Amino acid sequence: MSVRDVSIDPLLLKSAKEEFLEKGYLDSSVHEICLRAGVTTGALYKRYGGKADLFSVVVSDAVRLLNDISRKAAEQDTASLSDEELLAPFFTVEKCMLEWFRLLEGVRDEFTILVRGSAGSAYSDFRHELAVKMMENDYRYLQEAQRRGLARRDVDKKEFHVIISSYWELFCEPFAHEMTWEEMKHHCAVVSEMIDWPRAMKIRRVGRWQENQEGE
Repeated sequence: MSVRDVSIDPLLLKSAKEEFLEKGYLDSSVHEICLRAGVTTGALYKRYGGKADLFSVVVSDAVRLLNDISRKAAEQDTASLSDEELLAPFFTVEKCMLEWFRLLEGVRDEFTILVRGSAGSAYSDFRHELAVKMMENDYRYLQEAQRRGLARRDVDKKEFHVIISSYWELFCEPFAHEMTWEEMKHHCAVVSEMIDWPRAMKIRRVGRWQENQEGE
């Protein structure tokens, strides 16, 4: 009985990641991936169904991370949050962005492939689907703030979706353009100056946010 050569798997995945990063899903080929890895196409097809299956495996860590983040956010009971906790995401854009980028640094290559090279794959709509997931969670925070009289701007879900779709591009583009960590930190600082959620949503300052305003 033959023993499967498991040493081939990391070679194939490394080769596939490099190929997808350079060329994207559409322009990558199984033949080139195998050449990079120094294995036969037969060895690849014994392990994966083809390019589509290989792509899914390569990006799986990033997809899993983002699904976990989205699921945990969806499970958050916004009604149980204090006013300060509820409003924190609206007042701390730079901090929130940096936290996201720190998480994504661990799957930088995989996330870059998703935002820049997933056309033609099962993840072609990844950027849009990510924005929708985030919008659903962010909108719950806005609705709760409106219910408490803390946000006075009347924004319906359709309009909020348009706004958030544009906002989440600011999270994807730094990876698509291969920004360094230092460039990303600068990006977060600039975006935090541009995005004024309290003003846009007419959010009333409470607690430490009110104190920050008085200290400015």
